[in-house]
Amino acid sequence: MGEYGSDEHKAEWLEINTKYYESPKEAEIAWFMKLKLEANPPQSAAFFMSQDIHYQSPIDGKVISGKRARQEDLARSGCIEYDPEMKTDYSRRIERDEKSLDSKIEQSVEMEMAKMPARKRERLVSELNSGVEVDVQRLTA
Repeated sequence: MGEYGSDEHKAEWLEINTKYYESPKEAEIAWFMKLKLEANPPQSAAFFMSQDIHYQSPIDGKVISGKRARQEDLARSGCIEYDPEMKTDYSRRIERDEKSLDSKIEQSVEMEMAKMPARKRERLVSELNSGVEVDVQRLTA
């Protein structure tokens, strides 16, 4: 092909693409529009995506057949849109809460040990050093 935008390039493009238009004049207009678009491309373009929503609500059995119906169903049942990151957030929250609880238990044990009479504390340390296994249990009321 010839140099881009040259008469030779135009002729080649028209030869290939004229068959897609109703007339050679229409193909030539398309050529000029193509050049204009390529010289000044749009900065952004609108993007529309339709969602084909059609299912039966697991909460009340009603048929959900559109975005608005889905939003109403979620609101009516007190639910929220599922996001795959929810599992990650949940795991992080559990891990953070576990660390916080472990820290509080450690602080509580240290406080209780500090309150113990010296003799009792010495016996506890001796038992722990001799290989006594401690089984931590969380009891709830």
